[in-house]
Amino acid sequence: MKQIRRPRGPLISISSSVAALAVAGALWAPGGADAAELYATKGPPRVDLTLRGVLSGTAEQVGDIRVDAADTVLEGRAGADAQGRLGARLDLLFDLPLFVRLDGEVDYLTGQLLDRPGVEGLDLPGDSSDAFTVRSAHVVLGLGSALTLGAGYLPSDWGMGLVAHGGSTEWRPQTAMFNDARGGDVVRRVFLRTGPWTGADVSLFGFVGEAVRDAQLVEGDTAQDAGGGFTFGGDALAGGLYIVRRWSEAADGAETVANVFDVHLKSTLPLADAWTLSLETEAALITGTTELAPSAEFRERDLMQIGWAGRAVLATEGVGGVLEWLYASGDQNFDDGQQNAFRPDPNYEMGLFLYRHVLAAQTGRSPITAGDPDLVGVPARDLDRLPTRGAVSNTFALFPKGYWQPLSGLTVYGGVLFAFADVPPADPRNTRLAGGDPRNALGGDPSALLGTEFDLGLRYELKVWLLALAAGLEVGYLLPGGALVDAEGDDMNGIAGGRLMVQVAF
Repeated sequence: MKQIRRPRGPLISISSSVAALAVAGALWAPGGADAAELYATKGPPRVDLTLRGVLSGTAEQVGDIRVDAADTVLEGRAGADAQGRLGARLDLLFDLPLFVRLDGEVDYLTGQLLDRPGVEGLDLPGDSSDAFTVRSAHVVLGLGSALTLGAGYLPSDWGMGLVAHGGSTEWRPQTAMFNDARGGDVVRRVFLRTGPWTGADVSLFGFVGEAVRDAQLVEGDTAQDAGGGFTFGGDALAGGLYIVRRWSEAADGAETVANVFDVHLKSTLPLADAWTLSLETEAALITGTTELAPSAEFRERDLMQIGWAGRAVLATEGVGGVLEWLYASGDQNFDDGQQNAFRPDPNYEMGLFLYRHVLAAQTGRSPITAGDPDLVGVPARDLDRLPTRGAVSNTFALFPKGYWQPLSGLTVYGGVLFAFADVPPADPRNTRLAGGDPRNALGGDPSALLGTEFDLGLRYELKVWLLALAAGLEVGYLLPGGALVDAEGDDMNGIAGGRLMVQVAF
């Protein structure tokens, strides 16, 4: 076991941390178990208390969005939301390879502060509601590198956040990210970990538990899971494998059994003249069976869903270029024996408007149009599964970006998002009216191009004593592609808008 010197200082200390929001999840996920570096070797017990908190708000304006073939429009409107997060962590370090951690954190999501959307639908953009959530309330017992045990509530994080995203992703200038995470996945879990071992810092972990808050579940769903995997962290390459088997049940008793296999890798390579190349990727495969959205021929359907994300960053001091990509398999056939649509967590963002607003609005409208009594005598089951809720779905997207830091704390960043559909977007009502040929939400015969989006951002970060202050402005313009044409073949209107973000953290 690696010997760590006992930290110097008072036996009881109080500190503030801005970057510790997801440390509970790091005990079993990649990103490192900092617990292995807390073990004392000599001296009396030590108590470390860390307090953390974040108060953030966003004001947003987006243009008009056509949402169905009847030319229903979700009118451009201003939206605003806020989120408060408060947590504390207590570490007890002993004169042994032993430590005890108590961690707690709560979220208060105020949701939308202004009027809700004026269009009937489910999970439309700007239709969030108030929620008080316990994000973390767990205890951890560490016995050197031999074993770490824990139980309680904690955020669920893995890799780049493609499958499990705890909502604690911090904006980083070196990635030119357009992100404003809200909420996040929370689980009630018992977990164990052994390691790190060897020079590659190999660790093994396992867990059992159930979902408390999950973006993939709707009201009335319950879900339990069990899984495990390993992580490693060498000088040139780090990452791991995450395997989960999940059992979920809807309010009407429909069951889903899903197997998730998720690989995460990252590497940073030094180049000549102070340049570095950073590479990160995550690939996920979901298999299993589901009784959700059955058809007359198939009461149970097979799951076969694939997601692949990546990021490459070429950077030097104060400037860099970024290429992000994402593949999420789609599904255009509502009546076959498979469900192929892969949906990343909604907190995994790509751009400002296309996925978060346009496709979220059109799929949020589709449960209303698909339940039209003029089309079917009885609406199909599980229409509430149709909305994407802003998730980046049915797509292959490329997002080349760049950033520049002209002053300390100030970052200018921007890029062009090129988005294509994996399969032609298929609205359930319009596709059935067309005899099964894919038709989009506007009734059009779609092509592969979802759209091209031009995004530009500005962020400023400042530390004042124990506070970290940040403000950001992001604006953009979306040119919808042929995948979003209407029944006459006319292009959808361009969409402009932006958002202003402020945050105070300690």
